[in-house]
Amino acid sequence: MRGSLLRFKRSFLTLVVLVSTGSLCVAGDKETAALQLLNQSFQHADLWKGGPVRLNAKVSVPLPGKPDVEMEYTLLWAAPDAWRTEWRGGGYSQIIVVKDGIRHVYANSPIPPLSLLYFETALGALDGFNAAGPFSPAIKSSKNKVELFSKKIDGAEVRCMDNPDIVGKFCLDAGTGRAVRNYRNTYSFSYSDYAQIGQADFPQTIRVKNENPLLRNPTLQAEGKITITRDVPIPSDAFAAPPGSRDTAFPWCAELEKNTVLPALNTKVPPSYPQAARMSHQAGTVSIYLNVTPQGRIDNATVFGSVGQELNDAALAAVRQWTYTPYQRCGVAVDFETFVAVNFSLAP
Repeated sequence: MRGSLLRFKRSFLTLVVLVSTGSLCVAGDKETAALQLLNQSFQHADLWKGGPVRLNAKVSVPLPGKPDVEMEYTLLWAAPDAWRTEWRGGGYSQIIVVKDGIRHVYANSPIPPLSLLYFETALGALDGFNAAGPFSPAIKSSKNKVELFSKKIDGAEVRCMDNPDIVGKFCLDAGTGRAVRNYRNTYSFSYSDYAQIGQADFPQTIRVKNENPLLRNPTLQAEGKITITRDVPIPSDAFAAPPGSRDTAFPWCAELEKNTVLPALNTKVPPSYPQAARMSHQAGTVSIYLNVTPQGRIDNATVFGSVGQELNDAALAAVRQWTYTPYQRCGVAVDFETFVAVNFSLAP
């Protein structure tokens, strides 16, 4: 499903990666070796091989000065064309069902909470947003160069690669190949407490933090405790369309990965910084939820992470001019939802 990512997944089968005494070695090309290590990590986290999967997550969302909101996320997956996800709790409800080439979506609010969107993104990033899975497609970037570096996270030596094309900044344990941390926009996803689930190696704890430099300290946005069971019977009515759902095409075909093309951002119009906002030292990140048509046009753009009306309006004016290469499954262009961050910084 992943454009250039798919190409290296198919071509790296003959490469050898040696990881020893904290160093990453390969005959010839360190960048290729790093991508191979990333690909191996995706394969380890692939839940979509074999029989049905049930994933449950208890997700706590902290609120300043208030008790945590407790959410429950349920994923039932039988096949690439038969799966269901559900969020419930805290006054929010969302159900997505895919069956027989149709995607049925019901939600009691047009915009999901930002913390829940990032939690699902953290799950999808673990296997590179596999086309067989239930997570929204990643957006391809025009930047393809991979930057490699080492660092320590929680005292452990990790290998990181920074490539905004799909994976963002991804840090892996060099010894096990497990994902340790993923960075996207100003957010980080931390993975821990791994367990063997059939052939997959999957974290049982995921933490989402906002690490915006404008904040005094990183703030926890969501923490999920995950349980996964395989080969569980899934009742057929689980894949019935929820009442009041919005229905769109979501094709399935043989060799789905090879027949899926990620959406790519074609036109990115930068926002104009309102002079009044700059003079009054307004800054921050506007989060915007987008509906994108099969033609790659913005159908709807809604602010759900505000930093003030002037900056919100400036961000919306820019984003509504963006265009995408369509998301294609099995040769059919389909609509999709995504969310973007528009940054306003006073730094020169």
